Amino acid sequence: LIKRKRGMAQSQWCDSMITRGLYSLQLRPIFDDYGPEAKDKILVIRSEDLRPNPMTNLTVTDFLGIDELNQIGEEKIHATVDLVGPLKNETISTLRKLYAPYIKELHSILGD
Repeated sequence: LIKRKRGMAQSQWCDSMITRGLYSLQLRPIFDDYGPEAKDKILVIRSEDLRPNPMTNLTVTDFLGIDELNQIGEEKIHATVDLVGPLKNETISTLRKLYAPYIKELHSILGD
């Protein structure tokens, strides 16, 4: 069985886990509201770029127009707990198909 947050039905928990990764749905309205200047007003940093890239700190402080901050250490700030074990190949394939159009949209929004 999948462990889930107390009070959430299993289907709600699974839906929540899937939809929170649909970043294009979260960012599109914000970028649409800001219009053509969005890229000058909104900084989006991928979580995987935060720790391994020391230049990320400079990118953030430059964007905000503030002095450089101390570099983030190596301690874990957020850790994902494996609640279900390894995914089956079929599940991975299904998730890749599900996320593909949203990832394409995200690249379009961010201009990569």
